Amino acid sequence: MTACGSTTTSNNKSDIILIGHRGASGYAPEHTMESFRLAKEMGADVLEFDVQMTKDGVLIAFHDTEVSRTTNGSGEVKNMTLEEIKKLDAGSWFNEAYPQHFSEEYYGAKIPTVKEIFEEFGNSINYSIETKAPQKYPGVEEKLVDLLNEYSLLDKKGQVSLHSASKESLLRIHELSPDTELGLILWYTKTATISDEELRNLKEYITYIVPNFDYISEEYVTKLKGAGYSIQAYTVNQKNDADRLADWGVDGVITNYLDIY
Repeated sequence: MTACGSTTTSNNKSDIILIGHRGASGYAPEHTMESFRLAKEMGADVLEFDVQMTKDGVLIAFHDTEVSRTTNGSGEVKNMTLEEIKKLDAGSWFNEAYPQHFSEEYYGAKIPTVKEIFEEFGNSINYSIETKAPQKYPGVEEKLVDLLNEYSLLDKKGQVSLHSASKESLLRIHELSPDTELGLILWYTKTATISDEELRNLKEYITYIVPNFDYISEEYVTKLKGAGYSIQAYTVNQKNDADRLADWGVDGVITNYLDIY
């Protein structure tokens, strides 16, 4: 099962691709190895995570550009070395926020490097990876593509899909790795629309669209599918929402709760 390659509409809910949002982030602290391991145990088809870069040029899996929300530290990722990042506790906050999912192993959980993720999981699972705020990290695309090639993860079509809200970042990745499946993140605050012209312009380098699910419609999905794009919708945490999206032909749902089915 590829991360995003199929553009054939399917109403079979069992076929919808389950993408672990920052791992199994409904049950474990996001962007930790504990979360990624749990996601695999729970049957995720794809691991989803964000990539940022430390001051000394190391790629890490982390969502916010500032570390205070999910660690005991403060400051921007781009201003911190890997050594400083590794001193942070990225798990204790979760036990406090979600005591119903408390685990001793979450205390002191560390922010992983992207290399550590690839070392552990290799090609045993598919990946959906976002370049987060790439304008803050010149050269992040080159480093990511180099690392993916180091672990031979771009050899098998569909093993990896890369997405971003930045068209510039995606174009750079396309230059570096023309065959890699690329997705554009779109955030809607009202009923989702997209023009025929934009769909034509994106076709040069985009293969899938990543919209927030709240405002998309069956008409929107049909238009994207008809234009040859596949769709990963985020963040879908309720079964009835996932069912509706599957009925419309959405290919994958990015979810915190991999047990929605």
